[in-house]
Amino acid sequence: MKLSVIGQSVIDEIDSKEGFFVKPGGIFYSALAFSQLKKIEDEIFLITNISEKDNNYFTNVFDKLNLQYSNYVKKLPNVRLKIFDYKERCETYTDITQKILISNNINFNETDGILINMISGFDITTVDLAEIRKQFNGLIYFDIHSLARGVDKQNNRIFRQIPEVEKWLDNVDIVQCNENELLTITDLKKEKEIADFVLNMRPKILIITKGKKGATLYKKEGKEIYIQNISAIKVKTKNKVGCGDIFGATFFYYFIKSGNEKIALQKANIFAGLITQYIEVKDFFKLKTDYEKYYD
Repeated sequence: MKLSVIGQSVIDEIDSKEGFFVKPGGIFYSALAFSQLKKIEDEIFLITNISEKDNNYFTNVFDKLNLQYSNYVKKLPNVRLKIFDYKERCETYTDITQKILISNNINFNETDGILINMISGFDITTVDLAEIRKQFNGLIYFDIHSLARGVDKQNNRIFRQIPEVEKWLDNVDIVQCNENELLTITDLKKEKEIADFVLNMRPKILIITKGKKGATLYKKEGKEIYIQNISAIKVKTKNKVGCGDIFGATFFYYFIKSGNEKIALQKANIFAGLITQYIEVKDFFKLKTDYEKYYD
Protein backbone atom coordinates (compact mmCIF):
# COMPACT_ATOMS: atom_id res chain seq x y z
CA MET A 1 0.00 0.00 0.00
CA LYS A 2 1.13 3.55 -0.77
CA LEU A 3 -0.23 6.68 0.90
CA SER A 4 0.51 10.39 0.61
CA VAL A 5 0.40 12.57 3.75
CA ILE A 6 0.27 16.37 3.55
CA GLY A 7 0.60 18.81 6.47
CA GLN A 8 2.90 21.28 8.21
CA SER A 9 5.61 20.36 10.68
CA VAL A 10 5.65 22.64 13.74
CA ILE A 11 7.44 22.97 17.06
CA ASP A 12 5.04 22.79 20.00
CA GLU A 13 5.67 24.67 23.22
CA ILE A 14 3.18 23.02 25.56
CA ASP A 15 2.05 24.56 28.84
CA SER A 16 -0.12 22.13 30.82
CA LYS A 17 -0.69 20.93 34.36
CA GLU A 18 1.94 18.24 33.65
CA GLY A 19 4.59 20.94 33.04
CA PHE A 20 6.17 22.86 30.16
CA PHE A 21 7.49 20.89 27.19
CA VAL A 22 9.03 21.62 23.80
CA LYS A 23 8.18 18.86 21.33
CA PRO A 24 7.83 18.09 17.64
CA GLY A 25 4.28 18.80 16.58
CA GLY A 26 1.87 19.15 13.72
CA ILE A 27 2.16 16.46 11.07
CA PHE A 28 4.69 14.70 13.33
CA TYR A 29 1.81 12.86 15.02
CA SER A 30 0.23 11.69 11.75
CA ALA A 31 3.69 10.56 10.61
CA LEU A 32 4.26 8.84 13.96
CA ALA A 33 1.09 6.78 13.57
CA PHE A 34 1.96 5.75 10.01
CA SER A 35 5.52 4.89 11.02
CA GLN A 36 4.17 2.59 13.74
CA LEU A 37 1.46 1.03 11.56
CA LYS A 38 3.23 0.53 8.24
CA LYS A 39 4.32 -2.89 7.08
CA ILE A 40 7.56 -3.50 5.16
CA GLU A 41 5.67 -3.44 1.87
CA ASP A 42 3.92 -0.11 2.65
CA GLU A 43 5.32 3.22 1.50
CA ILE A 44 4.24 6.53 3.02
CA PHE A 45 5.10 9.71 1.12
CA LEU A 46 5.29 12.65 3.54
CA ILE A 47 4.79 16.08 1.96
CA THR A 48 5.72 18.71 4.53
CA ASN A 49 8.15 21.52 5.30
CA ILE A 50 11.37 20.54 7.06
CA SER A 51 13.94 22.79 8.71
CA GLU A 52 17.55 21.68 9.15
CA LYS A 53 17.62 23.76 12.34
CA ASP A 54 14.83 21.71 13.92
CA ASN A 55 15.35 18.40 12.12
CA ASN A 56 16.53 16.65 15.28
CA TYR A 57 12.99 16.83 16.66
CA PHE A 58 11.54 14.89 13.74
CA THR A 59 14.21 12.61 12.32
CA ASN A 60 13.35 9.46 14.35
CA VAL A 61 9.92 9.39 12.69
CA PHE A 62 10.41 11.16 9.38
CA ASP A 63 13.35 8.92 8.43
CA LYS A 64 10.94 5.98 8.33
CA LEU A 65 8.89 7.66 5.58
CA ASN A 66 9.58 8.77 2.01
CA LEU A 67 10.56 12.47 2.05
CA GLN A 68 11.33 12.97 -1.64
CA TYR A 69 8.47 15.47 -2.06
CA SER A 70 9.07 17.43 1.16
CA ASN A 71 10.58 20.93 1.16
CA TYR A 72 13.36 22.50 3.23
CA VAL A 73 12.64 25.91 4.80
CA LYS A 74 14.60 28.19 7.13
CA LYS A 75 12.10 28.10 10.00
CA LEU A 76 9.15 26.03 11.13
CA PRO A 77 6.15 27.58 12.89
CA ASN A 78 6.36 27.63 16.68
CA VAL A 79 3.07 27.04 18.44
CA ARG A 80 2.48 27.97 22.08
CA LEU A 81 -0.24 25.68 23.42
CA LYS A 82 -1.99 26.32 26.71
CA ILE A 83 -3.80 23.11 27.64
CA PHE A 84 -6.85 23.06 29.91
CA ASP A 85 -8.80 20.16 31.42
CA TYR A 86 -12.31 21.25 30.52
CA LYS A 87 -12.11 23.61 27.58
CA GLU A 88 -10.46 23.97 24.19
CA ARG A 89 -6.76 24.77 24.22
CA CYS A 90 -5.37 28.23 23.40
CA GLU A 91 -2.94 28.48 20.47
CA THR A 92 -0.50 31.25 19.61
CA TYR A 93 1.70 31.03 16.50
CA THR A 94 5.06 32.55 15.63
CA ASP A 95 6.87 32.14 12.32
CA ILE A 96 3.91 30.97 10.29
CA THR A 97 5.81 29.76 7.25
CA GLN A 98 4.83 29.66 3.61
CA LYS A 99 2.41 27.02 2.46
CA ILE A 100 3.67 23.61 1.41
CA LEU A 101 4.82 23.50 -2.19
CA ILE A 102 3.19 20.60 -4.01
CA SER A 103 5.63 19.35 -6.63
CA ASN A 104 4.41 18.96 -10.19
CA ASN A 105 6.40 15.71 -10.30
CA ILE A 106 4.05 13.91 -7.90
CA ASN A 107 1.81 11.32 -9.50
CA PHE A 108 -0.82 10.95 -6.80
CA ASN A 109 -2.53 8.16 -8.72
CA GLU A 110 0.42 5.93 -7.85
CA THR A 111 -0.85 6.00 -4.26
CA ASP A 112 -3.92 4.41 -2.68
CA GLY A 113 -5.03 7.45 -0.70
CA ILE A 114 -4.14 10.97 0.42
CA LEU A 115 -4.41 12.28 3.98
CA ILE A 116 -4.43 16.07 4.29
CA ASN A 117 -4.12 17.46 7.81
CA MET A 118 -4.59 21.24 7.95
CA ILE A 119 -2.14 21.67 10.81
CA SER A 120 -1.60 25.41 10.42
CA GLY A 121 -4.67 26.12 8.28
CA PHE A 122 -2.31 27.48 5.63
CA ASP A 123 -0.78 24.16 4.60
CA ILE A 124 -2.38 24.20 1.14
CA THR A 125 -4.93 26.38 -0.66
CA THR A 126 -8.26 25.56 -2.27
CA VAL A 127 -6.47 25.86 -5.61
CA ASP A 128 -3.93 23.23 -4.52
CA LEU A 129 -6.69 20.93 -3.33
CA ALA A 130 -8.69 21.31 -6.53
CA GLU A 131 -5.60 20.44 -8.57
CA ILE A 132 -4.91 17.37 -6.40
CA ARG A 133 -8.53 16.30 -6.80
CA LYS A 134 -8.32 16.80 -10.56
CA GLN A 135 -5.31 14.47 -10.71
CA PHE A 136 -6.37 11.87 -8.16
CA ASN A 137 -9.16 9.30 -8.42
CA GLY A 138 -8.80 7.74 -4.96
CA LEU A 139 -9.88 8.67 -1.44
CA ILE A 140 -8.85 11.98 0.14
CA TYR A 141 -9.05 12.20 3.94
CA PHE A 142 -9.31 15.78 5.22
CA ASP A 143 -8.69 16.83 8.83
CA ILE A 144 -10.06 20.37 9.25
CA HIS A 145 -7.79 21.09 12.23
CA SER A 146 -6.57 24.74 12.18
CA LEU A 147 -8.48 25.62 9.02
CA ALA A 148 -11.15 26.30 11.64
CA ARG A 149 -9.02 29.06 13.20
CA GLY A 150 -8.17 32.54 11.99
CA VAL A 151 -5.27 34.66 13.28
CA ASP A 152 -5.70 37.86 15.32
CA LYS A 153 -3.17 40.70 15.64
CA GLN A 154 -1.33 38.90 18.45
CA ASN A 155 -1.11 35.70 16.34
CA ASN A 156 -3.64 33.94 18.56
CA ARG A 157 -5.66 31.32 16.69
CA ILE A 158 -9.35 32.12 17.05
CA PHE A 159 -12.23 29.96 15.85
CA ARG A 160 -14.03 31.41 12.81
CA GLN A 161 -16.34 30.28 10.01
CA ILE A 162 -14.22 28.55 7.38
CA PRO A 163 -13.97 30.74 4.26
CA GLU A 164 -15.10 29.09 1.02
CA VAL A 165 -15.92 25.92 2.89
CA GLU A 166 -17.68 24.40 -0.12
CA LYS A 167 -14.42 24.50 -2.12
CA TRP A 168 -12.76 22.39 0.55
CA LEU A 169 -15.61 19.93 1.08
CA ASP A 170 -16.36 19.38 -2.60
CA ASN A 171 -12.86 17.98 -3.17
CA VAL A 172 -12.54 15.47 -0.32
CA ASP A 173 -14.14 12.15 0.61
CA ILE A 174 -13.73 11.82 4.39
CA VAL A 175 -13.82 14.77 6.81
CA GLN A 176 -12.53 14.80 10.39
CA CYS A 177 -13.00 17.51 13.01
CA ASN A 178 -13.54 17.91 16.73
CA GLU A 179 -16.71 19.35 18.27
CA ASN A 180 -15.50 22.97 18.19
CA GLU A 181 -14.16 22.70 14.65
CA LEU A 182 -17.52 21.24 13.56
CA LEU A 183 -19.22 24.53 14.41
CA THR A 184 -16.93 26.45 12.02
CA ILE A 185 -18.15 24.57 8.94
CA THR A 186 -21.52 26.34 8.75
CA ASP A 187 -23.71 28.59 10.87
CA LEU A 188 -25.90 25.61 11.74
CA LYS A 189 -25.63 24.61 15.41
CA LYS A 190 -26.90 21.04 15.72
CA GLU A 191 -24.50 18.17 15.06
CA LYS A 192 -26.91 16.17 12.91
CA GLU A 193 -27.77 19.23 10.79
CA ILE A 194 -24.09 19.99 10.18
CA ALA A 195 -23.48 16.34 9.30
CA ASP A 196 -26.31 16.55 6.75
CA PHE A 197 -24.74 19.72 5.32
CA VAL A 198 -21.32 18.05 4.91
CA LEU A 199 -22.65 14.77 3.53
CA ASN A 200 -24.85 16.51 0.98
CA MET A 201 -21.63 17.54 -0.74
CA ARG A 202 -18.89 15.18 -1.92
CA PRO A 203 -17.86 13.58 1.43
CA LYS A 204 -19.42 10.24 2.31
CA ILE A 205 -18.01 10.05 5.85
CA LEU A 206 -17.81 12.65 8.63
CA ILE A 207 -15.93 11.82 11.83
CA ILE A 208 -16.26 13.97 14.94
CA THR A 209 -13.70 13.32 17.68
CA LYS A 210 -14.98 14.08 21.17
CA GLY A 211 -12.12 13.53 23.60
CA LYS A 212 -13.25 11.64 26.69
CA LYS A 213 -16.64 11.06 25.04
CA GLY A 214 -15.08 9.06 22.21
CA ALA A 215 -16.07 9.74 18.60
CA THR A 216 -19.06 9.75 16.25
CA LEU A 217 -19.01 8.65 12.62
CA TYR A 218 -21.67 9.69 10.11
CA LYS A 219 -21.78 7.78 6.84
CA LYS A 220 -23.96 8.43 3.80
CA GLU A 221 -25.16 5.44 1.79
CA GLY A 222 -27.53 6.45 -0.96
CA LYS A 223 -30.08 8.75 0.64
CA GLU A 224 -29.59 7.32 4.13
CA ILE A 225 -27.17 8.57 6.79
CA TYR A 226 -25.94 6.06 9.35
CA ILE A 227 -24.47 7.01 12.72
CA GLN A 228 -21.93 5.07 14.76
CA ASN A 229 -20.76 6.15 18.21
CA ILE A 230 -17.73 4.74 19.99
CA SER A 231 -16.70 5.35 23.61
CA ALA A 232 -13.19 6.44 24.55
CA ILE A 233 -11.01 3.75 26.09
CA LYS A 234 -10.29 4.04 29.81
CA VAL A 235 -6.79 5.40 30.36
CA LYS A 236 -5.13 7.94 32.64
CA THR A 237 -4.89 10.97 30.37
CA LYS A 238 -1.68 12.99 30.72
CA ASN A 239 -1.42 14.51 27.24
CA LYS A 240 -4.11 15.76 24.83
CA VAL A 241 -1.82 17.01 22.06
CA GLY A 242 -1.74 14.95 18.88
CA CYS A 243 -4.49 12.46 19.71
CA GLY A 244 -6.74 13.70 16.88
CA ASP A 245 -3.86 13.40 14.42
CA ILE A 246 -3.12 9.87 15.60
CA PHE A 247 -6.82 9.05 15.28
CA GLY A 248 -7.05 10.28 11.68
CA ALA A 249 -3.92 8.54 10.44
CA THR A 250 -4.91 5.25 12.08
CA PHE A 251 -8.47 5.40 10.76
CA PHE A 252 -7.32 6.14 7.22
CA TYR A 253 -4.64 3.45 7.23
CA TYR A 254 -7.05 0.73 8.30
CA PHE A 255 -9.92 2.03 6.18
CA ILE A 256 -7.74 1.84 3.06
CA LYS A 257 -6.55 -1.62 4.15
CA SER A 258 -9.97 -3.07 4.99
CA GLY A 259 -12.62 -0.85 3.41
CA ASN A 260 -14.50 -1.25 6.70
CA GLU A 261 -15.18 1.94 8.67
CA LYS A 262 -16.18 0.00 11.82
CA ILE A 263 -12.81 -1.76 12.03
CA ALA A 264 -10.98 1.48 11.25
CA LEU A 265 -12.97 3.44 13.86
CA GLN A 266 -12.26 0.90 16.58
CA LYS A 267 -8.52 0.83 15.92
CA ALA A 268 -8.28 4.63 15.60
CA ASN A 269 -10.10 5.05 18.90
CA ILE A 270 -7.64 2.78 20.68
CA PHE A 271 -4.52 4.37 19.18
CA ALA A 272 -5.78 7.88 20.00
CA GLY A 273 -6.59 6.85 23.55
CA LEU A 274 -3.23 5.25 24.15
CA ILE A 275 -1.24 8.30 22.99
CA THR A 276 -2.85 10.40 25.75
CA GLN A 277 -0.91 8.37 28.35
CA TYR A 278 2.49 9.55 27.11
CA ILE A 279 4.26 12.78 28.02
CA GLU A 280 7.84 12.19 26.93
CA VAL A 281 8.54 11.89 23.18
CA LYS A 282 10.49 8.67 23.77
CA ASP A 283 7.29 7.05 25.05
CA PHE A 284 5.47 7.73 21.77
CA PHE A 285 7.40 4.88 20.18
CA LYS A 286 5.68 2.38 22.51
CA LEU A 287 2.38 3.01 20.73
CA LYS A 288 2.27 -0.10 18.57
CA THR A 289 3.52 -2.36 21.38
CA ASP A 290 0.97 -0.96 23.83
CA TYR A 291 -1.75 -1.38 21.21
CA GLU A 292 -0.87 -5.07 20.89
CA LYS A 293 -0.85 -5.41 24.70
CA TYR A 294 -4.28 -3.77 24.86
CA TYR A 295 -5.83 -6.98 23.53
CA ASP A 296 -3.98 -9.29 25.95
